[in-house]
Amino acid sequence: MTARRPEANGSPSEAPVEVRLRRRGRRIVGGTARRLALWAGVPAVVAAFWEPSLAVGLVAGALLGLLHAALLARQTARLAATVAAGRRPASGAGNMVFFWLKWPLWALALGGVLWYMRARPEPVAVGLVLSLAAFAAAARRTLP
Repeated sequence: MTARRPEANGSPSEAPVEVRLRRRGRRIVGGTARRLALWAGVPAVVAAFWEPSLAVGLVAGALLGLLHAALLARQTARLAATVAAGRRPASGAGNMVFFWLKWPLWALALGGVLWYMRARPEPVAVGLVLSLAAFAAAARRTLP
């Protein structure tokens, strides 16, 4: 059971929708990070003994996936709070620039991991898939 904070006039109230959505998003990202640390961390430690590039690729893919999940949770919470407040979501130039630059930036980040870290693509893909699975499991457990 959650405790309610009293308002200035002393009556208890629910937190605003935006605050509740941000908290829920932080819980989802935190749950994702905990699951991912276990699901990708243990295989990475084991793989480090045989071939370190496998471990580096797995961890790098998992971290890229975690970053993507955190940004996705943040964007979703912001959009849901805007809609819940009865406002129309902003469709300004900032959103369009972010939308059009998002995927090329992810491609550059993935290319940087594969090119500069000399990681093989298979463990990076496994790390990304593990982060997606951890995000889905955390969201399923957190959301009603």
